[in-house]
Amino acid sequence: MLTENKNGDPIGSQAEGNSILYIIYPQGVKKLLEFMNKNYRNPIIYITENGITEPKDNKLGLDAALKDPRRIENNLRHLFWMNANEEWSELERIFPLGSADYESVDGYTLRFGLYYIDYNNNLTRIPKESAKWLPKFVKG
Repeated sequence: MLTENKNGDPIGSQAEGNSILYIIYPQGVKKLLEFMNKNYRNPIIYITENGITEPKDNKLGLDAALKDPRRIENNLRHLFWMNANEEWSELERIFPLGSADYESVDGYTLRFGLYYIDYNNNLTRIPKESAKWLPKFVKG
C-alpha cells in the first residue's frame, strides 16, 4: 500500500482511531480510474468499502454518535474526484463502508459505517447523518 509520495511525505491524513494505516487520499480514486481506463480499456468498476474509520466511543450519547460530519466530508471529497474526469472506466457502483463495525485486525474497536450499531440493544442499526445525506446527494 502506498502511503507516502516520492519525498517520503504522507499522501494524505490518517483516519482516526485505527491500529493499521488507513490513509485518506480522495485524489487516489481519480488516479485509479484513469489507470484502469488507460490500461484495461474502460472496464466496469465497482468500488467497495469506501469510507473512513472512527474510534468506538461508548461514552458518546446516541445523538452525538449519529453525527458524523467527517464521514460526509470524506464521501463528498471522494465523489468529487470520481467525477473530476469523465474519460475513464465505467464506474458501475460505489459501496460505502457500513455493513458491519468490524475489521479483522482491529476487531470491534472502530466504527466504520453509515449506520450506528447499538451493541447494547440487540445490534440495532440506526442511520447516522451520513446515511441520510448520501441518497439525497446522489439523487440531486
